[in-house]
Amino acid sequence: MRHRSCRGFIILDAVMSIAILGITLLVLVVSLRQESVAMGRLSASRQAARLAESVLCELEAGLPLPLPEPDVQILIHPVEGGAQVSGSRWVRVSATVGGQTRDLIGLVPMAAARSEESR
Repeated sequence: MRHRSCRGFIILDAVMSIAILGITLLVLVVSLRQESVAMGRLSASRQAARLAESVLCELEAGLPLPLPEPDVQILIHPVEGGAQVSGSRWVRVSATVGGQTRDLIGLVPMAAARSEESR
């Protein structure tokens, strides 16, 4: 009789081990998924920051703006306040990529600011 109770204990131990492994794998899969989503958000945030910087540099240089991709939005608004600089104007460039928005404020020539307001 003693041998049977030992066999039941081994089966119970094996079932518990499999359950613990299953829970551990589930937690690992969930954490990897969350990491993947976070990396996607970070990538979109970085793309938005680079795009806003690129647009502001092109405005400062008087170059035409690039055509945005379908999931990209670029907004340019004049900013009130700040030091007045003759022939220039402060603008806020907002770039949105994949739901992540980044804003930059910079000084651009008055002609570039006017042409972008009419867009």
